[in-house]
Amino acid sequence: MTKNRFAIDSVKCCRTDGDLKLNIRGWCTVDEKDDYTLVLYSGNQKPIKIVESRVSRKDVVKALLPKYQIVETKGIGFIIFAELKKQEADQGIQLLAEHNGREIPICQYEAEELYKLTKEDLISYSIDRMDLEKGKIILEGWAVSLDVTKLEYEISDD
Repeated sequence: MTKNRFAIDSVKCCRTDGDLKLNIRGWCTVDEKDDYTLVLYSGNQKPIKIVESRVSRKDVVKALLPKYQIVETKGIGFIIFAELKKQEADQGIQLLAEHNGREIPICQYEAEELYKLTKEDLISYSIDRMDLEKGKIILEGWAVSLDVTKLEYEISDD
C-alpha cells in the first residue's frame, strides 16, 4: 500500500504584464520518503518550467513520526516558483509529484481560482514599528519578494 501525504501551505500569484508569477509552498511524502519530482502542468497538460527548492520540514516529520516512518533526505518541504504566460494561466494548473512512473496529484487550480489569488504587486511587506528615539528613526518590519528576486533595502530622507 502506498503512503502518500501532502499539504499546500500557501499559493500566491501576482500579475506582471498579463502573465502570472506563481509561488506554491507545501510538503509531500511519497511512500514515506522525499524521493519525488514535482511537475507543474497547465490545464492542457503542457509542462510549465519551475524553479524548485526543497527544504526540511522537521515540524511535519515530528508530527507524522509517531504513526509513520518518514525518511527525509532531500527535504519533504518545497517552494516552487513559476512564470505562467496568460494562455497557460487561462487553462488552470495542476501540480503533481512523480515517483517510479506514478503521478500523484498534489493540487489543482482552475483559472478563476488563480486570478482570485492574484495580487498586482510583487513585494509583500509590513512596517511593524516606526519610532523616533534620540534623534534616530527606528524601523522594524519585513519584506518578501513573490518571485526569486533578491530584495535590496534603502532608506531615503526625501
